Amino acid sequence: MIHLIPLILTELEHSVLCVLKLLFV
Repeated sequence: MIHLIPLILTELEHSVLCVLKLLFV
């Protein structure tokens, strides 16, 4: 269970970064 949380956070962070890139490029 605990191992799932960092994974979800990493996925979230990655998608947020992708969206930011799209917005600012």
